[in-house]
Amino acid sequence: MTLISHSPYDPKWIALQREASMSGRMFSLGLSALRNADFEHQELYYTGFFNITIALERIYKLILESHEYSTHGSFLG
Repeated sequence: MTLISHSPYDPKWIALQREASMSGRMFSLGLSALRNADFEHQELYYTGFFNITIALERIYKLILESHEYSTHGSFLG
């Protein structure tokens, strides 16, 4: 098994980048589900709002982590 090396980069930045990518995809999926929701497909309302709320929660956490790093030079926890 080959492991990918990101030696010049902080592993926490890579994790934040992956989290941002996933949050963006979840937000997009939520909006798409809401766009397709109607009376016959009411489950899409739940799916859409669920994905959007989870994505917003993750985005807010990313904002807090980025702010902490820019002001103090370190990540939370």
